Amino acid sequence: MAALRSVDASPELELWTDRLREWLAARLLQPLTQQLLRSHAVVERAVAACPRLPRRAPPALLQAEESYFRGGGGGGPGSPRTAGGSTRGGGGGADSDQAEAELRMLAEQLSGAPPGALSPDESYALDACVRHLALLALLRGTFPAGLLAPMPPQYVALRVRQLAQGSCCEAFSWSQGGDWPPGKPWSPELPDDSQLLLHLLTAFLLAPGWTFQAEHAGLSRPGAAAAAAVYTPPPTHSPSAPALPMPVFAGGRGGPLFVGALPASARAPEAYAAILVAPLRPPEAHAQALGLSFSRAAPPRFHVYGRGRELAATSGHNGLLHALVLFFLLAEREGGGALGPARLESPAVALASIFSEPGLRL
Repeated sequence: MAALRSVDASPELELWTDRLREWLAARLLQPLTQQLLRSHAVVERAVAACPRLPRRAPPALLQAEESYFRGGGGGGPGSPRTAGGSTRGGGGGADSDQAEAELRMLAEQLSGAPPGALSPDESYALDACVRHLALLALLRGTFPAGLLAPMPPQYVALRVRQLAQGSCCEAFSWSQGGDWPPGKPWSPELPDDSQLLLHLLTAFLLAPGWTFQAEHAGLSRPGAAAAAAVYTPPPTHSPSAPALPMPVFAGGRGGPLFVGALPASARAPEAYAAILVAPLRPPEAHAQALGLSFSRAAPPRFHVYGRGRELAATSGHNGLLHALVLFFLLAEREGGGALGPARLESPAVALASIFSEPGLRL
């Protein structure tokens, strides 16, 4: 494959890069924006339909109007809080912390019920709670863990919406990000857009179609959660379909997908995929592995590994996009068409369409 020999050698590479931009907007960012806008209302309605459950109304993860973010107003679950509890341009979040704790307790209560013990409405409420908590973990950088340092969730929510505008991520800034707080220039303590997009994309591969599992929300109790996939709006309330378990890695036809780092306590299988924060060394020791690595240092630089060697090192405005094209092309043609639980040709993912003719079908 010419595209794997050199980033600049394939005439199709720019076509695939443009299609990937369209895919990121249509499949990754715009659906995520809608979930962030609606999740709190879904939880409130779902819990209200269950007479046995206490009422819970979590704050919104993303406000409908961007003006909400101006002026350092009071905190919701997205208030700009750092890992140490300080804020950059926002108020405190004690009320939202309490609301989140109550929502987590409710989710733990429901997920601890024996399989089959929940009514359809209660299963629906569990799904909605898990989705909301998983979205919050996504915004904070704790799902998936190991790629980025903790992030201000309100910044991530706002930047997701900004990047989602248009058909091809026009707001993307490869080595910087958006203003935060609004009106103040981006600073290096925040992830740049390349790092943020890779974080979001990795989460999407672990939760294809933004369908979250209990583990993504930090819920570990057995019971109903072991048989619950997160809420997908049905015409009527009905028990959820069985979920796939997700241990330290997520498996698929092409082998497991490791995130952040390879397992330290056990040898990785011969065939696997990985998105890492450190180079895959030595690559010849991972002959059947497919890897993509990046550094948290600026400016962002990306490395793609396959066939027991480093295939490409990319940087610049299209650095992430070129690396992802090569990574997905390898997975499609040599990795069984899957990255962990994500099948590239599945309707929920549709990444294989980037390489199809005559055009990208969304």
